[in-house]
Amino acid sequence: MKIIIKNCLVLLLLLTWFAANPQIVFSAPSADSQRIALLLPLQGVYGESGQSIRDGFLAAFYQSLSYDSNPPTIQIIDTSAGNVVALYKQAITQRASMVVGPLSKEQALQLIQAPLPIPTLVLNTLSIPQNINNLYQLALAPEVEAKQVADKAYQDGKRTAVIVAPNDEWGARVAQAFLSEWAQLGGKVAGQTYYGEPNGLATQVSQLLHVDQSEQRSKDLKKILNQTNMRTIPYRRQDFDIIFLAAQPEMARQIRPLFNFYYASNIPIYATSHIYSGTPNPQLDQDLNGVKFCAMPWLIDQEKLPSILQADFRSIQFNFPQEMQKQPQLFALGVDSYYLAQQILSKRLVRENQGATGILKFQSDRKWLRELDWAQIVDGKPVLIANEKTDRPAS
Repeated sequence: MKIIIKNCLVLLLLLTWFAANPQIVFSAPSADSQRIALLLPLQGVYGESGQSIRDGFLAAFYQSLSYDSNPPTIQIIDTSAGNVVALYKQAITQRASMVVGPLSKEQALQLIQAPLPIPTLVLNTLSIPQNINNLYQLALAPEVEAKQVADKAYQDGKRTAVIVAPNDEWGARVAQAFLSEWAQLGGKVAGQTYYGEPNGLATQVSQLLHVDQSEQRSKDLKKILNQTNMRTIPYRRQDFDIIFLAAQPEMARQIRPLFNFYYASNIPIYATSHIYSGTPNPQLDQDLNGVKFCAMPWLIDQEKLPSILQADFRSIQFNFPQEMQKQPQLFALGVDSYYLAQQILSKRLVRENQGATGILKFQSDRKWLRELDWAQIVDGKPVLIANEKTDRPAS
């Protein structure tokens, strides 16, 4: 216990120091230890994301010191401003046994234009026609989650969906992934809306549900009958049985109550993991009550994790709550990338891992596909739905 606390204090000091010194090496005690180069953006647009992955990676590394007699040496290289190909070659020159990163798809695509002489775990998903030697892929791809939502909803007996997604590139990707899987399963789509600014949400939901048409018919009827005081009750369309919602927490908390207001409170809402911030906030998340979403076990139910990950979670949560709460999903990705890197280096790949980000299934193309658990917001808090999984993992 003293060793773990000491290591955690050292890590806390290092995380503070990294901001001013983004490229460092932490040497393991053994001279013959393997060397992992971590190539991540630590500044700029992707800086916070890169820092969260780095923090999770190093937290897992320090936890492993309590039981790993020959841990690797870790080198941190900031890819924010440099040429990623040149930085990769630099890591090899400095005797890296393996590279983890880069994070962005653009940099990953640049990297694979030349042969990869050492194992390289990129933290993104690349659409490439053939396997590339030494290339491994792990990502929090929203498309995979959208497909799992479609699988789960269809498994639950739902057949006709309406789709609500942001009017941007991310929203288009998520919606298309859901649409593709839903159509393949035999599901139908009754309507779609792509939202922008919050002040237009009410109008968009009203139009999606055809409540605006019902209200207009009421106005027309009152005018025809010359009964302006006549009381009418608008109604919504009846041709759908599921709402697929793609949204970040702030927008999801505004959209969910609108479906209640416009007479669709009895229609189940299914969502990707993005609707939950990763940090319990019952006061704000009351507005998400009833929403089902695919969820990372690291953030919902740590008891499902292997004992070693449970111990890591408790220790990391106690010692580094601020680092975990910044971007907990990416922190968890950092944790998983460390453990998978260890498997790659040892040439002992496990076909199915219970990781922090989900069940990680190793594929023939050297990609890990994530299978998530299912949770529901109850009284503003996420609650794991017992024994509920999609029968068919997304591909």
